[in-house]
Amino acid sequence: MSEYFSKINVPAYDSNKNGLNIELALHTIASDELKIKSKGSIAEALQLNFERTLEVMISIKKSWECLENYSYFIESKNNDFIVRDSKSSSMAIAIMLMNIYRKINKQPELKIFTGTGILRADGGFDSANLELVKKKNINECKMYSEFLTSSNCNHLFDLEEIMINTIRN
Repeated sequence: MSEYFSKINVPAYDSNKNGLNIELALHTIASDELKIKSKGSIAEALQLNFERTLEVMISIKKSWECLENYSYFIESKNNDFIVRDSKSSSMAIAIMLMNIYRKINKQPELKIFTGTGILRADGGFDSANLELVKKKNINECKMYSEFLTSSNCNHLFDLEEIMINTIRN
């Protein structure tokens, strides 16, 4: 039975507009039925956006349809925050799902990426609130070397290409 794991820090900000990094873990297991469950208040708040991101990916590229053959368990251990808007987590969620897709295809996970952006139904990304605050916080933590936004990655196809080119370089 195929199982995969990925995690990412989702860039966010608090009510005082200070940057935050919220760790999100994703466990997948091969399944005849697509199921998505979550644990932790932040994961629960991001679940609908996760479902939407997965749905968009599956709908725009035939090879990504394999992601339908898994059940997903999203977990956040940090429950100190209330999520008011989860749309900007789409870029980070897409990166996590792209890493799962890479693992399914026996390619290495790329842990150097995170980002923020709002996913559109056509697979494009729109800018998110306080991108510079989020980027500054991520840079200060020195956890990721690549911070993606709609300005340097404006579509899911761009994300895939960026990840492929990272391996080549």
